[in-house]
Amino acid sequence: MKNINWNNKEEVLEEVKKDGSKLILASKELKNDFDVVMEAVKNFSWCIEDAGEKARDNRDIIKEVLKKNSTYIEYASDRLRDDDEIMGIALEKDHWNLRFASDRIKDNKDLLMSLIKKCSGVVKYASPRLQNDIDIIKECIKEYGTRIFEQL
Repeated sequence: MKNINWNNKEEVLEEVKKDGSKLILASKELKNDFDVVMEAVKNFSWCIEDAGEKARDNRDIIKEVLKKNSTYIEYASDRLRDDDEIMGIALEKDHWNLRFASDRIKDNKDLLMSLIKKCSGVVKYASPRLQNDIDIIKECIKEYGTRIFEQL
């Protein structure tokens, strides 16, 4: 068995190309290295949980993660969870990802109206203002009847 130097970029790259879950063993510096983290998430998107803050704030890395599993938007930086494009990708794949969105996105009435058409239950992740908005309430009733309010 080969001894790996988890501080050595070339050795770590070789390992994460074979098994992305090995990112957890990489040095703190390499957990923020674009090349290392990108290779790791390409074959094991879950490892974004082990990536450093800088990597979790990288648009390209998060887009790669979202290709495979949109619920990992949870591990993206606050800045990216407030990004319309990034959250648009996550919400297109799974409307329940609204729970991970920024307060600003949770308060987007047009977005919420479109999500309600897929599943009115997402209203529970909307801002308090929109949960009490008459247009939102009417749309929920139109789409799902009054039973929606039993879930809130």
